[in-house]
Amino acid sequence: MSVDSKPVVPGEKVGVIEEFSPSGLTYEKDGEIRSLVLGEAMYDKANRIISVKSVGLKSKIPKVGDIIEGVVEAITYSGPVVRIYSVNGREVSNDLSGSMRTRDIIGNPVRLGDVVRCVVTENINNTLWLAMNSQELGVLHTLCTICGANVTPLPPDKVKCTKCGFVDSRKMVGFKPFFSKKHFINKLDHEERNRRFKFNSARKYR
Repeated sequence: MSVDSKPVVPGEKVGVIEEFSPSGLTYEKDGEIRSLVLGEAMYDKANRIISVKSVGLKSKIPKVGDIIEGVVEAITYSGPVVRIYSVNGREVSNDLSGSMRTRDIIGNPVRLGDVVRCVVTENINNTLWLAMNSQELGVLHTLCTICGANVTPLPPDKVKCTKCGFVDSRKMVGFKPFFSKKHFINKLDHEERNRRFKFNSARKYR
């Protein structure tokens, strides 16, 4: 069996889907196969398969500020749950997951099965909280939720299916966040004004 290899970094192009099929620790974007982690790309020319063998991570638990990549494995009431496969470009050797709070996101920035890049914002009792609050963070790879085909980005917060034309919400890498600090402050101000109005109205009619 003829297998070639070369060192790669996260996001690096390792091939195209016309020539190879993506396998372990890779993802496909716009017809290109890219590495999910820092490691070594393995080219199985006989079977036309590309996979990546990663450099293992020594640190057990990611720290606040670390960049993680993984797959959205569940959408719960409290927010999306991400199975973490790499931290700062190195594969995680133990079983880790993190969550994004519903209160911190607007719309539907991710879907089940999306490959995402997030930052660790909190570690509370070994529960990791994640966010996609910059242009460098977001969905690395996604498919149409209707037919499963590839999609094309539609900034600032949408993707469009290349097959059925369905338009859906996503926070892709390169998109600005769905919300900003200013938006969040304005939202709090609006809620506070409503609270005070209700309180003053209750006092007025006593």
